[in-house]
Amino acid sequence: MSRVFVFGIDGMPPELVFSEYLDELPTIKKLMENGIYGKLRSTIPPSTILAWSAFASGYDPGQLGVYSYTYRVNSSLDEKKLVNSTCVKKDLIWDVLSKHGKKCIVLNVPLTYPAKKINGIMVTDFLTPDFESDCTYPKEFKQEIRDVLEEDYMFDVSGFVGYKAIPPKELLKLVYKMTDMQIKLALHLLKNEEWDFFMSVFIGSDRLHHMMWKYTDKSHPEYSEDPELRDSIKEYYKYLDSKLAEFLKFPGNDATIIVSSDHGMVKTKGRINLSDWLIKEGYLVLKEKFKEELKNKISPLKLSEVDWSKTKAYSVGAYQGRIYINRKKRDPYGIVDDEEYEFLREELKEKILKIPDVNGKKIDNAVFKPEDIYDSFDSESPDLIVFFDGLAWGVNPDIGHDSIYSERTLAGADSAGHALYGSFIMSGNKVTNRGRIEEINILDVAPTMYEILGIKNEDVKRKAIKYK
Repeated sequence: MSRVFVFGIDGMPPELVFSEYLDELPTIKKLMENGIYGKLRSTIPPSTILAWSAFASGYDPGQLGVYSYTYRVNSSLDEKKLVNSTCVKKDLIWDVLSKHGKKCIVLNVPLTYPAKKINGIMVTDFLTPDFESDCTYPKEFKQEIRDVLEEDYMFDVSGFVGYKAIPPKELLKLVYKMTDMQIKLALHLLKNEEWDFFMSVFIGSDRLHHMMWKYTDKSHPEYSEDPELRDSIKEYYKYLDSKLAEFLKFPGNDATIIVSSDHGMVKTKGRINLSDWLIKEGYLVLKEKFKEELKNKISPLKLSEVDWSKTKAYSVGAYQGRIYINRKKRDPYGIVDDEEYEFLREELKEKILKIPDVNGKKIDNAVFKPEDIYDSFDSESPDLIVFFDGLAWGVNPDIGHDSIYSERTLAGADSAGHALYGSFIMSGNKVTNRGRIEEINILDVAPTMYEILGIKNEDVKRKAIKYK
């Protein structure tokens, strides 16, 4: 019998875990020495919900049919809803394993709310609205959580992106409180439940990366000296490493151990106001009344206030830009026909690649077309995806700035954003390779887990990682 145990650390940067912190992470170091490890290439874009779904399925965002945290309602301009597990078009690994009679335990994995029926136990993710919602399968497991923790479960430290408004030292306490709960519940299940596949993801690392990086990295443009926060990220990794050692007492010799992230992290140098740039270049045109309202004011881009008769493109997104062309065959007020579409995309790509940083210095920008990065995609897909300087420069979708450069969005400031490369470690008696391996694609993780578990999923075309 073979089993797979996944310990997910959201955003785990290889430059920290494989190098700077390694000697202080004895559990992770031992797994690396006894197995394989390497940089994990994430999805484009490297968004938490997209990347973990790809990790757990072998499908890219286009195949999954999810491109962002929100989607438009009935082609409405400004009405949006948060995505959830019902938006995912493909089976994830626990769906497939359940059909084969394998017992699964799935904890805190992004984009699992609302909980779906599986052969086992599921507790949903940080997008869960509250503990009274459909956050567990089976539903009665909710009472067991209360019995174990003696309080309601923490899915996140605050509401969606609310963590950015929490004072740093308070955020640090909340992250530990949340993670302690998640670890206590996971250990309870490891001790008391049978399983073939066990996956638990810890989002606390992501929250600390975003908000604490400027206290830990002296090269950060907004570096701030604070003795209480200086080692906050490293101490959290040491804490996770010690808890991982406790976890590893339970899986047994037949389990393959995977410690992985969904993406990496990179210090944020600033924001490029992509919507303002599109206005400046004449691609995005606002209604005159809204222009008047914007004088001396920063505002979210309201699509209902766009003059669609003159607009050829608009942008959304806060770490990377997602540009949509106002197409005749797709959009309710579209003006761009098929003949102009490709010319316009090339023109935008050429111009965006030349956008410099705030000092006029050339930076490493990238522009992706969905047909070049996804095996399939639908009409909800962006027409272009934009990375500025390897995501070191984030994107600001808000409008009304005097410059195309700013330090923050209206939602708040991050001191780090998502990077394309995260970390992957795998060890166990099935893993006969040793040491560092070449770049690992996140889409190859699910085929690897299927192979180890002896399950064939012909629909997934990716190949397993070379672990033996």
